[in-house]
Amino acid sequence: MNIFTRAALSILGLAALATGVHANGRNPGSMLVFPEFTQGNGTDTILTITNTNQTTGVRVHLWYISGDTATLCQESNRVVNLGIRDTFTTLVSAQITVLGPTKGFVYAYAENAQGAPISFNHLAGDLLIVNGSLANQYSVEVLPFRSPKAEGETTRSDQDTILDMNDTEYEKAPAKVIVPRFMGQSATAPFQSDLVLISLSGGRNFTTIVDFLAFNDNEEVFSAQHLFSCWKKTTLLNVNGIFSKTFLQNFTNDSPTEIRGSESNEAGFFTIDGNVAYSTTVDILDPVVIAVLIEKSGTGEIGAELPFFQGTQLKGDLLPGGNTWDGD
Repeated sequence: MNIFTRAALSILGLAALATGVHANGRNPGSMLVFPEFTQGNGTDTILTITNTNQTTGVRVHLWYISGDTATLCQESNRVVNLGIRDTFTTLVSAQITVLGPTKGFVYAYAENAQGAPISFNHLAGDLLIVNGSLANQYSVEVLPFRSPKAEGETTRSDQDTILDMNDTEYEKAPAKVIVPRFMGQSATAPFQSDLVLISLSGGRNFTTIVDFLAFNDNEEVFSAQHLFSCWKKTTLLNVNGIFSKTFLQNFTNDSPTEIRGSESNEAGFFTIDGNVAYSTTVDILDPVVIAVLIEKSGTGEIGAELPFFQGTQLKGDLLPGGNTWDGD
């Protein structure tokens, strides 16, 4: 039994750190977005989809979207059949080939026997990322999207293959991301957090610019921008120096009494808002961006937070492939 398998089996029943809600609460949906997966080099991801319906089984289509540079936003897909109150749990490495993507995100939706997406607001999910080499793990909460259609009805209102989060096919996507806490970052210990960014407007041929507002522990605000395509995982320090401990301590009007009980460290919160997503032919103003902060300490502790969301908007899509936008 390899090191990952031993670690994975030992923590299957454990819950890791995670917080957050989507819209009016995390209710089962017709479509699920899993913000991150990883596999290879001693890591793997335990992915679960559950049919909560008491009377009807369903077919579910999973799409694995690559976050690797060489294959960014390329897709691998699998179909699973869930019976009544059935749960499907898999290692991602068992779903995609050895030569498949090593990281990225997943979305899954209910579909009928002909392969058309349908309204079936009974899907729940879970995601656990395990590093067998470092003997740690963290859970990332799954984003459910409900459909307003009648149960079993196809969600394809415009007859294309793009899943629209527009309150016609699926509920609207979040307008703004709020991360309620970040720790002052350092290139060395103790805090070296990662940020996962996903663009839900435009697709694989678009570059997205996001706006950051970071607030220190004395309510001062600092702005930054960052650009990425499709999916990206990067250190918070790489996003901008405003998140660094050195900047917060030495170049802001820091509150010397915070963090209470750990005054030598710094903390704050930040917001993320899509500015523009652009291709060679079109700009999408105010695109949908979702994010997850993965907090790490120098002593090996790790935990992920699905942040809070503010407002909703109509421009979420999964997953266009061209240089244009369908406008819905």
